[in-house]
Amino acid sequence: MSSSANASAITLSAPAKINWFLRVTGKRADGYHDIYSAMQAVSLYDTITIEPSDTLELISDLKIPERENLVYKAAEVFFARKELNTTHHSSRITLKKEIPAQAGLGGGSSDAAHTLVGLNKLFGDIYSVEELSSMAAELGSDVPFFISGGFAVVEGRGEKVIPHKVNSTISLLLIHPPFPISTAWAYGQFAGRGFTAIPDPGQLRDNLITALESYDFKCLAGCMKNDIEDVLKDRFPAIQEIEKAMLKAGAEAAMLSGSGSAVFGVFKDAKTLDKAAQSLAAHYTDCLIKKATTHSK
Repeated sequence: MSSSANASAITLSAPAKINWFLRVTGKRADGYHDIYSAMQAVSLYDTITIEPSDTLELISDLKIPERENLVYKAAEVFFARKELNTTHHSSRITLKKEIPAQAGLGGGSSDAAHTLVGLNKLFGDIYSVEELSSMAAELGSDVPFFISGGFAVVEGRGEKVIPHKVNSTISLLLIHPPFPISTAWAYGQFAGRGFTAIPDPGQLRDNLITALESYDFKCLAGCMKNDIEDVLKDRFPAIQEIEKAMLKAGAEAAMLSGSGSAVFGVFKDAKTLDKAAQSLAAHYTDCLIKKATTHSK
């Protein structure tokens, strides 16, 4: 997370994320699914600017009603939690999107989390990190991760976030095909299917962190697994086609991020990544293709 501020406004960069692994372990009584996942923020950003105002207003080029945007909902939750007087405590929020929607990259969740963080800075840190995380959990399963950002293991429906320091920078190529995938729909495909049993979750986490820090790409590829991809592969064959093309172009590993539809490829260095990006862009002219790197706090 990065930000700049003056007396009248604050601007934040809200990063996308990838899932290094995403295991769906069961169905919850509240209708959500239990997951065990490792998330990491990456260098693809939306930009959020927040200014004090007498009324709550969201300026965005997204073609959805203002009140349905997670940014607007986050601001409503922020101001309602302590029943702040919105005549004197409100804001004008400008959202500039770079992260594609319904791509499994967490753009909307990151925007919501950074709206909470930005408002808190603007109005004098009136909430603790724990309170911000609680508000984030009300807004969506991935939102709490972005309060801490960096690298974290998440559990439950995503509200349990355990940050870890990871000392590495991994080169990535993100390819978003020209079709969205609804998260709710994707998880709905587990109906009637079995769930994953992970014999030793801690070992999986430790193996992943060791692989990332030692740039052991073979081990990293062995840790990467997305249960959602397995239930989507027949409906969206383009996902596996893109993965195969990334591997052919020099990626060490490739996988669907989150519930999709974006695919990320892992590259051993920027030179290999640049060459692959050029060749894949010439072939996948209808896809959004972005280069990125991981980052950790």
